[in-house]
Amino acid sequence: MVEVLSWPSRRTAGVRARREFEIRAPGGDLLVEACSVWLILDRVSRRPARLPAGLLHLDFPARDTAIEPLSIPEPAEAALFTGCHKILAGDLDENNHANNVSYIQWACNALSADFLAAHTPAELHVEYLAEALLGDNVQIAACPDGRGRLLHRLSTSGRTLARLLTTWRPAEAPVSTAGAST
Repeated sequence: MVEVLSWPSRRTAGVRARREFEIRAPGGDLLVEACSVWLILDRVSRRPARLPAGLLHLDFPARDTAIEPLSIPEPAEAALFTGCHKILAGDLDENNHANNVSYIQWACNALSADFLAAHTPAELHVEYLAEALLGDNVQIAACPDGRGRLLHRLSTSGRTLARLLTTWRPAEAPVSTAGAST
């Protein structure tokens, strides 16, 4: 059992809304902290829109996580891992574009089985830049950033859909039973 806490951030401003998250163990120890930054769009015009002033004057909790969003660079090297995914009906959300979580899954699916067996995810940053729609063919590329992390680029028709920065740690070796007796 864990406790998930979430609240609107006091760092919300302009056309961007932030939400803070914590996941805590039963004893209260912090396990995960995260933040999300959302671009507010007018549903009709599909253009950025400011939050209504009344929302900005709500009494948000007087605490923030230590998480600061990163600007994720384009991968500069030749891709170490590549993949592709055609957007299917099951990938869509209620707005008829690919669900945000799908982007993360496609990026991980492009990694090799050997890499995934040898590593455990430690940190994830995602920058969503464009919508993916039914029938789009998404190309996925990932390369090392020279600092032990992977830069991922998801694109379709020459436009970048999302960039991810992932940090991995070595997976724990399975316990060997060689030489054990019963």
